[in-house]
Amino acid sequence: MAKNLAHYNETLNSFTAFFDTNIPKNVFLSMIREILLNGKKWETTSVSLTGNYGIDKVHLTNLTTEVIYPNETSLKEVKALMKQILE
Repeated sequence: MAKNLAHYNETLNSFTAFFDTNIPKNVFLSMIREILLNGKKWETTSVSLTGNYGIDKVHLTNLTTEVIYPNETSLKEVKALMKQILE
């Protein structure tokens, strides 16, 4: 298994332009190990929301900056897809 993870950092760094995540590195490593040990396969699904740009306060602060207000229909579609994936 160590050989399979030998280039983990380089591999992960090569994908950073394609995704944002708040998954801690140790959790992500555990998922990779599970796949390698048990032969589980991943299915990748890509989604995006539509919305409108605006200016508003963010992150429970007084900071005002550009924001995107998601389109409610688009948000419902993504929620439905997430529910379907998790079932």
